[in-house]
Amino acid sequence: MSKFLKTTAIFICLLAGIYPWLTTRAIEQTASLFISLEKESFLDPDYLTIDLVVDPGVQPINTINANFSFSPSKLSLIQVNKEQSFCSFFIEEKIDNDQGIYNLACGAPNPEIFAKSPVVRLTFQKLEAGWAQIKFLENSSVLANNGLGTNILGNREIHNIYVIK
Repeated sequence: MSKFLKTTAIFICLLAGIYPWLTTRAIEQTASLFISLEKESFLDPDYLTIDLVVDPGVQPINTINANFSFSPSKLSLIQVNKEQSFCSFFIEEKIDNDQGIYNLACGAPNPEIFAKSPVVRLTFQKLEAGWAQIKFLENSSVLANNGLGTNILGNREIHNIYVIK
């Protein structure tokens, strides 16, 4: 084998070995998942309405996996409104009011999302007055639209809400 072919083969092997490292290292985890509360629902004695929102940060996204827990002794998730969602397809949705868990996986094909966008509007029934917590779980993700599905979720907020009944 000629010296040129050997050099080319070594270069291709090196490039193939470091390419995934180069492409995933350059992407920052700047996306965040958070909730936005409707002020009027604080005073409603029966229901609390919140918006689940994604902010992609600096990297365009196309898929999210939002998993969060809530205080099941204080709140019960009774309605999920997807009308204003950036998602055009919903892969999975699971509500477990006994454990206080909500799981949602959804996305949108190209064009990807570049700005803060609503995911779903959630309505909880207030069960009891007191402090309730809504916490995004570690297995939540926001995937970059980079062809690799890189998780760029950097901020998972915890919200402590006083439930007025």
